[in-house]
Amino acid sequence: MVIAAEFSKDKPVPEKAAFLRRTYRGGYGLNTDSGKLAVWYADDGLHLSNGPAARYNKAAQVISWEDAATRIDAMLTDGSFMTNVELAETPGFEHSQLAQSLWYLFHDMSEQARDAGYLPSMAELSGGGYPDEIARLSERLENEDFRNGLTAEFESFTEAYSQDRELLRFHYHKPDEMLSALRDLNLPRRELSASMVTLPEISAFITEDEIDAAISGGSSFAGGKQRIYDFFLAPHTTKEKADFLKKEYGTGGRSHTLSGSSGSDESHEARGERFRKTNCAPVELSWQKVAKRIEALISDGHYLTPEKQSAYDAILEAREEPETTIEDYLPYNDVKAAYPDNIVLYQVGDFFEIYGEDARTASDLLEITLTSKTLPNIGRVAMCGFPVSEQERYIADLRDRYDVTVSALDEDTPSGRRTYTVLSIDHEAAQAIDAHEAEFGADGWRAFGGRGPLDPQNEGVDGLGIPERDGASGNGVTTPVSVRKEALRRKAEVENQQNNGTSIPPNCQKVSEFLYDFVCTYGEKKWGVSMYDGQTALIANYINPIIGDMDIQEITPRVVDKYIQTLQKTPCVSTKTRKAKDTFVSDKTIEKIIKLLRCAFKQAVRWELIGRNPFDNTVLPRTEYAKRDIWDAETIRKALDNCHDGKLYVAMNLAFACSMRMGEILGLAWRNVHIEDENIARDNAYVYIEQELTRASKRAIEMLGGKDIYHIFTPLMPNTSTCVILEKPKTDSSVRKIWLPKTLAYILREWRKSQNELKAFLGDEYQDFDLVIALPNGRPCEERIINKEFALLKEKAELPYVVFHSLRHSSTTYKLKLNHGDLKATQGDTGHAEIDMITKGYAHILDEDRKINAQKFESAFYTNANPDLRHVTAPPEPQAVQTVDLAALIEQLQQNPELANTLATLIAGSKGSN
Repeated sequence: MVIAAEFSKDKPVPEKAAFLRRTYRGGYGLNTDSGKLAVWYADDGLHLSNGPAARYNKAAQVISWEDAATRIDAMLTDGSFMTNVELAETPGFEHSQLAQSLWYLFHDMSEQARDAGYLPSMAELSGGGYPDEIARLSERLENEDFRNGLTAEFESFTEAYSQDRELLRFHYHKPDEMLSALRDLNLPRRELSASMVTLPEISAFITEDEIDAAISGGSSFAGGKQRIYDFFLAPHTTKEKADFLKKEYGTGGRSHTLSGSSGSDESHEARGERFRKTNCAPVELSWQKVAKRIEALISDGHYLTPEKQSAYDAILEAREEPETTIEDYLPYNDVKAAYPDNIVLYQVGDFFEIYGEDARTASDLLEITLTSKTLPNIGRVAMCGFPVSEQERYIADLRDRYDVTVSALDEDTPSGRRTYTVLSIDHEAAQAIDAHEAEFGADGWRAFGGRGPLDPQNEGVDGLGIPERDGASGNGVTTPVSVRKEALRRKAEVENQQNNGTSIPPNCQKVSEFLYDFVCTYGEKKWGVSMYDGQTALIANYINPIIGDMDIQEITPRVVDKYIQTLQKTPCVSTKTRKAKDTFVSDKTIEKIIKLLRCAFKQAVRWELIGRNPFDNTVLPRTEYAKRDIWDAETIRKALDNCHDGKLYVAMNLAFACSMRMGEILGLAWRNVHIEDENIARDNAYVYIEQELTRASKRAIEMLGGKDIYHIFTPLMPNTSTCVILEKPKTDSSVRKIWLPKTLAYILREWRKSQNELKAFLGDEYQDFDLVIALPNGRPCEERIINKEFALLKEKAELPYVVFHSLRHSSTTYKLKLNHGDLKATQGDTGHAEIDMITKGYAHILDEDRKINAQKFESAFYTNANPDLRHVTAPPEPQAVQTVDLAALIEQLQQNPELANTLATLIAGSKGSN
């Protein structure tokens, strides 16, 4: 649809050709009746060749982009390029894509740009959050008057941005292309046709060019490509190179690997690399095969681009300079010790070098190669660098975030070096403000000699800058008493704030605007993808619709109390994938909302946007937590005996014996399961928890830049908004070692054996991600699948209702009983961040052990203590009411006449006495 939208415009062929060159990248493979056909999209056109590769094939046919554009024009005319459904959806698709780009840019504008009032038409559409605002903007783009107004506004913004890049907080946007797209919406459109109802079936394959391009990207770690190149240039055998690659890559993967396709991915583990692409057979390469490919790429000069090769040659030249001694680097240590928080640039010859953690930080920020260097008597340290001639540009980029200290060579100084510091932009601004206040005072008036507007000695004013009424002339304005009292009160308040340093200038930022900044600057740094999804949903559903349009300085404790009352009457929001369980917002959700806002406004205080946090000391609704129902050991044994699903059986054992969370169980990898004979014999079998499996939104993953994500699984269905990932556990304490009972170790052995048999049977159809709990085809098993099997087990075996997570609570309960309340040992298994989480949740178990403590105290102390206390007897136990078995009594009386006569005499005597 992108091609159809562009080619429907009345543009010349060269412009269409340039668009094709920008759009197509990488390669594509097609299986035909005559064999394989490969294409590579290059700057000069499409390179086509029979066989698996075309990029470097000198015999390949080259079709220029102009010829390709002409051919596509003809196909769009005769209706053979796309289906009629795609053609009908093209206009809406074009508007939607542009609306999304505009929305992202608008929300990335700086405060400076917002204060200047750029793009007011976009501001009018705010409300409802991301999907609603984009839908409204997409619809408005169909209106010519709105388009013309927005285009004029965007022209003004683009011109200003070309002069001042501070108008945007992030600079990945392309305003010029977006402006061109806006203008294109007014171009006349040609009539296109589509005679196809469905596209013809095709068979594709992954080309050798695509694999080579992916391999040439290096490993997923910073400086990986450079390390691989260095190692392969040294004299090593192919096996040594393969072993090096195995260690360099580790275990993991990435998406969009082949030609940037969203339906492609790469994964790697101990056996090698695996490449996959939609509608293509997967390709697996052992590390030896990967090593041979890299050898060939380096030999042919295709591993490094010309630009990268030039940079690498410059590094080699720097390395060939005369050998330095430890004395040459002593000044660096002195400089770094004096400026430990700054990034230190140390000049060596014609290069500035950066070492250690500074090098890692600068390498990521400046996008330059990270390498290492051997320093005399120190060893190898991480290093990056750049030519002295480029220092101005690189220092400017570094000081966006860091203070930079430069140690430059200078023959005019006794030491031969000149050291100076360039402050970061923030620190430079703070220094300027301090200098301004030193001269003018915090209120902007000079701190010496003169009188400010609040000086009561000013003639003609009442101390507030309000003229007194001139009785003689009748001029002036009489200030109402109430206004004057309020002004005096406010004056005293301002003076008090200035005296104690809590004065905050007026700020008209809306809550919604502030929360957007909070998410961008705090949330994207601190939160994982799951937390990001949850917190942004609370903001979109329950915060912005109610208080989002209020100024942040209008939020007071009284407003907070009213906000909580409003939340209690607010209907719950249902999503496409989850229906709300409650009619109104629950007290538990309100607690989460207030916790989020308390954290956000704490940052607002730190950023000096407000004087105090209105969410401190908030009285929350009383939350009633339901008692956790758990299974006892006997019920768990019954459940395991009736469980016939292998993955559920293993998962239940891990939850109960190891106190593992569901995500940790589903993300457990075989490489972290240590059940070798020696370990089991020594009771040293264990699992290591370092990742968990969950489902997250693609939006969150994109916004967080893949932070703390180890692997993204390719979705089975196209156009999904979420995907399954392996991520780092939420807290550091969740990364832990858990020892296994021997029986569970043997269970895991049998499970791995059956999994390997299935893997051998399926061959290439098995997608091996090294997961302990996996589907029959090797793909990850999600929580909903385990929960469904668990529900069926409970129903079939007639077991009490509990959730799967309760097995973890059962585990914690029994461990506390068995170890007599050893909190640290239990916390080590459960991975709780705070020990209080155990003492609060399992206090009843600890109470039982406290009873034992009392009994032990009685035995150890009171038994031989005061004699008066030794003979204290316990109160008698209440006697149970005895019942008479009448049938047995009658039988006994019949067999013993004497007993019957005696009983009759006793009864008669009893009556007579009464």
